[in-house]
Amino acid sequence: MTSPLNEPYRLESLPLDTPDDDPRWAQFLDTIRSPLLAARAGDAGQRVFRDHRRAGGARLRMVTAEGPGLEGRVPVAGFNSSDRVVNTGTAELGVLAIETIGVRASHRRRGLLTVLMVEALGEARERGLPLAALSASEAGIYGRFGFAPADSWRHIDVDTRRLAFRPGVEVAGGTLELVAPNSVKEQVAGLFAAHRARHHGSVAPGHGDVLVISGQWDASAQGPSSTLRHLAHFDDDGTLDGLATFTPRQLDDPPMTAEVGMVLAADPAVERALWRGLASIDLIDVLSYDQPNADDSLDWSLVDRRAVRMTRSHDHMWLRILDLPTAAAGRSFAGAGSITLTVDDKLGFCAGSWLLEVADGRAVCTRAEPDDPAAPEVRVGVDTLAGLWLGGTAPSTMVDAGRVAGDDEALAVFSTIFSSTGQPRNLSWF
Repeated sequence: MTSPLNEPYRLESLPLDTPDDDPRWAQFLDTIRSPLLAARAGDAGQRVFRDHRRAGGARLRMVTAEGPGLEGRVPVAGFNSSDRVVNTGTAELGVLAIETIGVRASHRRRGLLTVLMVEALGEARERGLPLAALSASEAGIYGRFGFAPADSWRHIDVDTRRLAFRPGVEVAGGTLELVAPNSVKEQVAGLFAAHRARHHGSVAPGHGDVLVISGQWDASAQGPSSTLRHLAHFDDDGTLDGLATFTPRQLDDPPMTAEVGMVLAADPAVERALWRGLASIDLIDVLSYDQPNADDSLDWSLVDRRAVRMTRSHDHMWLRILDLPTAAAGRSFAGAGSITLTVDDKLGFCAGSWLLEVADGRAVCTRAEPDDPAAPEVRVGVDTLAGLWLGGTAPSTMVDAGRVAGDDEALAVFSTIFSSTGQPRNLSWF
């Protein structure tokens, strides 16, 4: 790999077939963990990281340096990504999932992150991926690369004594059972696939996600989890179609709390059955959950919607558009019409003028010619488009925020065209 950096820095990769005893594995992992103030991984953590990255076909990029205080040439910045898919409404599109980025504090503000990001995004675009995604520890960093929050999560506390569904709200029949983790680990990927097929904004899980969800890996235990519990839902034919994970917490003093890790089902009626099952477990007063959807239907399905109390919310997945025509072809649109988008994109992937024509929920996006018949025109940043792409933010909100420029007619057409068919429901974290 040719490095665009000057010495002592070099842009390199860490191949997945690097021998297990190569010290760069531990060095790379520490480089991406230290900016998050995380402890160094032990032998078990390093092994799981290697296995996870290999199973997921990861691409590990790093900037290395040598000098005083460093033991030879070592990584000082790391970039950990893999290819996944996301349901954007009418198709599953490829997305570069940027899972972890880290730059040592002593090497910040030297352009290392920019070099790693531009290299990864450009290579992903060349391989045909129209989207990239990440989660941001600091909100001020990634907008300059064209990313914006595309969905959100909220932390909720559910009072189990008040959780009762309204008459007429469907709660799936079938069977609920507390099961051993090993009994469901092979089916987690299938449950995610069913969820992704039904809900736009849903991203395929990584190999590491499956390890954690199935209890095979607990970072605090540096091994399999001894505290994670699994509540499974089986349909009338005995087929697993839903899974909830939870960990009992704060058992010495009331209220007794269980931390819910995930409620996974394609069918909302099965989700409700899982919530009812969780609420019925003895001794648990409160179900605490980081719910990856800030506009969930659970509250409105209850007799007493105040049984669900939101304590905080946060952005979840940040999206970046790399190929506008392909991304537009895969998005579902609730509105219709034609508009010219003049897109500002500092990295150049989507820069320029585009004619977007939408009918029957589908779009065709082509380069706009200067002498094309005039469609209403707006000017918009690529990050603004990313922020409304999955439906987590209404286009009218972007207009009101001053992030879309145009006359009143063009802004009205823009808001109509980009209206969404629903909220994103994404259970994957990275």
